[in-house]
Amino acid sequence: MQSTDIATGTVTKIIFTSNDKQVINLSTKRSIVRVVFSSPELHVEERDHIRVRGAFSFSEMYGKQLLAEDITFTSVTHELIGDFIRSGVGVGEATVERLMKAFPDDLPQRIAHNDIDALSSIPRVSRSLATTICNNWRQQEGKVELISFMESVFHELNEKDRSQIRLAVKKAFMVYRENTVIKLKDDPYRIWAFSTFKCADKLAIAMGLDSSDKRRLLCSVEEVLFKHLKSGSTQVTPLVFKDDLAKILGSEKLEITEIFDAIKSAEGEGKIRIVITEPHDSKKLNEIEQLYTKKFSLPGTSLMENYVSQQLQERIAKNILPIIVEESMLASYQLPSGDSLSDDQIKAVHLVLQNAVSVISGGAGSGKTSILYCANDIIREKGSDVLQVALSGKASQRLMQQTN
Repeated sequence: MQSTDIATGTVTKIIFTSNDKQVINLSTKRSIVRVVFSSPELHVEERDHIRVRGAFSFSEMYGKQLLAEDITFTSVTHELIGDFIRSGVGVGEATVERLMKAFPDDLPQRIAHNDIDALSSIPRVSRSLATTICNNWRQQEGKVELISFMESVFHELNEKDRSQIRLAVKKAFMVYRENTVIKLKDDPYRIWAFSTFKCADKLAIAMGLDSSDKRRLLCSVEEVLFKHLKSGSTQVTPLVFKDDLAKILGSEKLEITEIFDAIKSAEGEGKIRIVITEPHDSKKLNEIEQLYTKKFSLPGTSLMENYVSQQLQERIAKNILPIIVEESMLASYQLPSGDSLSDDQIKAVHLVLQNAVSVISGGAGSGKTSILYCANDIIREKGSDVLQVALSGKASQRLMQQTN
């Protein structure tokens, strides 16, 4: 389908949105246009001012629609500034008219220059409302600047890479807003947080960064740590680090000392924080041994692990009074289903009642829930309270159902 139709205006309503599709109302100078986006990198927000390129089609259910193939964020025209203000903060028609009447020739300039005093001098326009209008304007101008920036570095990328990076940059904009271009120019690897290392690497290369750039090494360090975290490892040894980084960076010459130096330098600049731990007896080791027995971990992960370890040790050290239950009582205990506890389940209940910290594990159907129910019941019967914790809302609801 040849794209010949173009519509320019302000997004006044998001009718439908999903991971792949979005339907909007675009207020143009002449009418309201229904636009359909079929690609996530084209998705927009209310009050975005855009130029859409595509082709009109007719649907029996929805009528005339513009099937978008590409969009460009543009500066708000004077003719459409009313739609921009209305869509952004829910301002009524009368207030918009007052603003446009008070500043017939320079309303966009007043907003762009953050002239809060002048805007809030208009009846029913508070300082907070004027500030919101100006903030929305800056975000729109930030998007225009962002698109211009991307187009300046995208000219040598293929369409697939362009779409992937564009989507990642749009996600970055949700965080950095009008500062996105400044942030990416400072460090293009920032979009790794919104995509993948490969995607960030392609953007950095397109921006002219050298493969030996320290920012590239630091991003790959975080990539390795998150990769191992996803597979269940919270710490990474230097040898594993070296091998993984060599694969990511395509360099077999990378030395572990280079990694340490880069991390220390970045920490000094406040750009990254990696926790490096070493064994308690490291002083007995020579310099090389000390280097290769260190372990790397992410600060958040290290903090959580240390907290859990501390809490477990404190509970064990408190040496709580055990709850003693007669064997005959557990042997005759009946669950709500009418079933009795097995020998292994009885041992597990004793374990829970007599220790500050215990772990009960087993596959599906092995009877963990029955142990939990019985332990809960006995602890409450002995006059203590029970606090149950689950890792998700669904699990907590299930826990409540299973233990009353």
